[in-house]
Amino acid sequence: MNKLLLLLLLSFATFGCKDNEPPRANAQRVTDRNQLVGGPTALGDIGDYVLENDKIKVVIQDLTYNRGSGLFGGSLIDADLKRYDSEGNPLGGNGRDTFGELFPVFFLEMIDPQEISIINDGTDGKAAIIEVKGKGGEFVTMLRYLNQLMLNSYAVELPDLIGGVPANSDGEPQIEFSTRYILEPGARHIRIDSTMRNISQESLEFPPSTITGLLSGFGLDLSGLRIPTGHVLGFGALSSIFVPGVGYDLRFGLDEAYQTAVPLPGFPGLLTNIVASTTDLGVNYGFITVEDPENNFVYQRDQDGLYDGRAAADDFLFLFYASGFGGVFSSQAPQWLKPTECSASNTNECEDDYFCRTSYEACLARCESEDGQCSDACTTALETCKEPATSYTFTNYFVIGDGDVASIYEELYKVRGVQTQKVRGRVRDATTGVPVGALASVLFYSTDDSSCSNPQLLNQVHTRSSGFFELELLPGRYCYRTRADGHPLSDYQFIEVNEATGLINARLASAGEVLVHVTDESGMPMPAKLTLVGVHEYNASSDYKTFLFDLEAGEPWLPTDLVPDDPNDPNTRKFMQEMAYGDASGKIRILAPPGKYTAYISRGAEYDLATFEVDLKPAKVETKAVTLKRVVDTTGYLSGDFHLHAAGSIDSGLDNNVRVRSVAGEGIEIAVSTDHNYVTDYRPFIQRNQLDPWLTSVIGLELTTFEAGHFNAFPVNRELDSQSRGSIKWQDVPPQKIFDTLREMAPEGGNIIQVNHPRTPILGYFAQHNVDAFDSTVDLAINQATGTDRLTATLTSPTGPAFIEEIQQPNGTSSIYRSTFSWEFDAIEVFNGKHLEELRHFRMPFDKTAAAGTPDALPPSVFDSFRAVLTEDSLAETTESGYSRSFLREFFPDDTNTELDARTAAEVEPLVDAWTLENIPEQHTVLCDGDDVVFAGGLDDYYNILNHNRPDGTYRYYAATGNSDVHGARSDEAGIPRNYTFVGHDDPQKFNPQQLVDGLRARHNIVTNGPFINLSINDNPVGSEFSATGELEFEVLVRAADWVGADRFRIVANGEVLRGVPGQSDDYWGWTPVTLSNGEFKATFTANVAQDTWFVLEVEGDNNLFPVVTPQDIPPFNFDAVIGSLAGAFGFGGGVEGLEPNFVFPVTPFAFTNPIWVVTDGDGAFTAPNPPIFRCQDGAYVQGLTLTADKMQRIRPAQVPIELHHHNPLPRQRGSVTPDLRMLFESFGHIH
Repeated sequence: MNKLLLLLLLSFATFGCKDNEPPRANAQRVTDRNQLVGGPTALGDIGDYVLENDKIKVVIQDLTYNRGSGLFGGSLIDADLKRYDSEGNPLGGNGRDTFGELFPVFFLEMIDPQEISIINDGTDGKAAIIEVKGKGGEFVTMLRYLNQLMLNSYAVELPDLIGGVPANSDGEPQIEFSTRYILEPGARHIRIDSTMRNISQESLEFPPSTITGLLSGFGLDLSGLRIPTGHVLGFGALSSIFVPGVGYDLRFGLDEAYQTAVPLPGFPGLLTNIVASTTDLGVNYGFITVEDPENNFVYQRDQDGLYDGRAAADDFLFLFYASGFGGVFSSQAPQWLKPTECSASNTNECEDDYFCRTSYEACLARCESEDGQCSDACTTALETCKEPATSYTFTNYFVIGDGDVASIYEELYKVRGVQTQKVRGRVRDATTGVPVGALASVLFYSTDDSSCSNPQLLNQVHTRSSGFFELELLPGRYCYRTRADGHPLSDYQFIEVNEATGLINARLASAGEVLVHVTDESGMPMPAKLTLVGVHEYNASSDYKTFLFDLEAGEPWLPTDLVPDDPNDPNTRKFMQEMAYGDASGKIRILAPPGKYTAYISRGAEYDLATFEVDLKPAKVETKAVTLKRVVDTTGYLSGDFHLHAAGSIDSGLDNNVRVRSVAGEGIEIAVSTDHNYVTDYRPFIQRNQLDPWLTSVIGLELTTFEAGHFNAFPVNRELDSQSRGSIKWQDVPPQKIFDTLREMAPEGGNIIQVNHPRTPILGYFAQHNVDAFDSTVDLAINQATGTDRLTATLTSPTGPAFIEEIQQPNGTSSIYRSTFSWEFDAIEVFNGKHLEELRHFRMPFDKTAAAGTPDALPPSVFDSFRAVLTEDSLAETTESGYSRSFLREFFPDDTNTELDARTAAEVEPLVDAWTLENIPEQHTVLCDGDDVVFAGGLDDYYNILNHNRPDGTYRYYAATGNSDVHGARSDEAGIPRNYTFVGHDDPQKFNPQQLVDGLRARHNIVTNGPFINLSINDNPVGSEFSATGELEFEVLVRAADWVGADRFRIVANGEVLRGVPGQSDDYWGWTPVTLSNGEFKATFTANVAQDTWFVLEVEGDNNLFPVVTPQDIPPFNFDAVIGSLAGAFGFGGGVEGLEPNFVFPVTPFAFTNPIWVVTDGDGAFTAPNPPIFRCQDGAYVQGLTLTADKMQRIRPAQVPIELHHHNPLPRQRGSVTPDLRMLFESFGHIH
């Protein structure tokens, strides 16, 4: 019996179609894991709910805490095609699920489910339906008040808001939220009906006019705003997301969309009627909405001209996509919902004609003031007006395809009832003529004519075996191209699609191939990395995506060296074409477009670098044998990366086999698996790839909360029979309880809890819990703020049990509020990824006394930005110059208002520039905005923690770590940075996890992205504490491969630069030169200290580590473009260009040690230095502790005399001074 026949028989048997009955849909509660969907990201478990028919199968999570990256249960978490050739297994059904999560949102409110029920199980032959009901749950507690006010989901007491009482969701809900997941027999989509129902006894307005009126008093006009509703789409990082018009280039497609200002009541974003994904795993996902002109959000907003007539009745607004998650607004809530039940107090409101009657009476009253001339119009309005309903429902569709965009479109056409034309073709290699295999892409573009002018990417289809493909297209003119990994993108070819269209004979441009065999000095094969670097033709544009690669067509980003391009120097125009990692055999294979390249073979910073030139020819293979030499001695230390992501993380999806090969290829010896809320064990993959001689692993977990911090725990036990894979309840859980739970997951001997990227907005533990950037104290913003600032803090601070502990006062009538922040962790991830710009509090980079044109001089953009912000702050005053009268009066105190209004920009701006120059802080001053450091850095935070006792009066020792937080394996390398932990040997096969725990508890750890460094004081190693008096002897060690290098070092003592080191510069930074000889540098010197002191060694270098380490070259979201769109509409943001860190730069060497603590007072215990505390106060600062008379201050804070950003409920992303909604949802998936 052939396989096809077997599948058909199984199909009929499964759905009881023996008598030619039509296929059925089914809804059931999971009682056995064999009923589940399986696959790389499957999370279903017993107690969940399954919807399935003859085509697809999905899982709805039960009422438990969310097992993935979401907040609540009740969401759709697994989805796959129905696979009859896959048997179940005890850990969940076999399958190919790559989906993350899907749930509806009502503005920024989601459902906190209280009940899940099967409305129809499908046995009647009709649709199977599962319903989730609940109350409003906060997407972000930071916006709880705002969301509840806008959506009326809970009764908000305005006196509480004004009085600084934190928001909560403990009150009586006013709205019941529900979602129905509906599956018809034979469908490849789930219909999702999401409903909000008024369960109060009063009519509810959205948003309430009382609130919009209040906000209008603050200059925020929300008139005409209708509350948008939609979905969060967690397609996952295994999926590549496709939107017609921008194709796969969502990153910059969204940026371009945000450059078009869309004022309220609209929002900026991409208009589309479909979002689809593609994968090479035989399953993909899509999202479409129902055609509903009356309730479609963008279509209705376009009636006011907000989208320039581009919106159709089946379009929706695609707001963002990042970290495996996206968000859409598809519909709009009604202006009113009347109560579901009547009471004695609201009888009128329950009458059928209440709203029409009151509108009629209001209209007549208005007419009376106009001599009754419009009474007929009022009567007409009464006859045609609609009575508000008690509930509102919006509908969307979740589609499951077989891997390509075309399969999603096919279902869309069925849902819409659109007639299409089937198009078939075959793809062959352009050189050999041999049919290509599966998974080459054919891209279809709309076009104006046969010359393929103005092509707009619309669709994509995968080839099947032997290069065949087919898809449904609307009749019309198209152009197509082909692409596959490693192959050049083909030229456009024109085709007319109609009934006469024949078989398309397409060609795939040929690739070349290089095969390298890598061995060590003894001739033994070993894992390594191969990087191909090309030289591009000179182009005056530095926007490489416009000529070097095509993101829209799905080509990858090609990193460049970030050296300014010189038309006369090819060495300035290098880019990385491809890279790959080898396995234990030492073999590395790469496909790449034909051309000339330099091949780089590397194995991390402990090895030298081999290179050779290669000229790849179409369909030809070039081979080369290479030997790498280990040139850096790290005896006693093992290198480790304690923050790695792969298939278990929704924002990674990287195969675990590729992950361990990439880690071994970068020379890492300890790999700690830290997937988001998912426990992964790398050991089976290390063994499968025979990497044991080079690599060992520790089982870990990144406990990922949405807005309360990310925490790594390692080692942890892995429960093989747990489908939750290690996720724990974290929603509304205070940090100490989270830490306690993570401790309970440890094996005997305990584990390390590491605070990850603590200053990242929304995701960072320090950022969200308001850790002071100068003394590391913690308090709630509502306790610190006064006046209107307290109202702002109350509106925008994180709330709930995860952040706030309410303490009832003895009088029983009032409460005080205390932070739940806990210091019971072991390590702080000070250095995350390539973010050199996040190490230190951001300091004034320019010298305002420097002559124009010199490197440190103030750029003109600073003056331009000051003028722009000052004119933005002029409120509604009408002056010729654009500046406010109060500001102008500083320059013209004797002018009348009329004279001030007449002053021109030409006469005012020179004075403004002089004022700017006078008020700009001095170079190296930490820049503040109000009471806050604009950009706080991890290393400065760490130094502050080392300088102060904790709140209980004790001094705590925390290990500093640095980790890659890597999610991919192409341009984000594992081990950049890495840790060198002293374990007493450097053999991965002798390692056990307890050695790592012991090493980090003892702080025997060095952090680096390149050089190996070390420090000893009186022969005491890094991490130690000892007692001494008098002169101390320091020994500094630096080792580095030639391609890494190192150029300077300095010693930091109690947070300040240790002065008096031979050869040291006398400037602010106090660096001492490093000169390597045969890859090594040593320095010894002595110093005296008068009090207990901790010491840290820092080392820097100038070498551009490209191409072994790719640069940080993808700029952050262009939030300047959002000013005047979403952010501008809400009154957020503006900023001073130039007064922020550089976010695009080549990676250069940097390393630092953990401290050595020296006790000098004879009591045997280290006493915290407790230097004077700095504050952001008008440029003033307190002179700190001095070790020598000429020592300079590390931190000198000063406010800039204008707001660097407007205070707002959306914290800045790294690299932005203005926010937008994308940031909230992006953080939901995970930025780091």
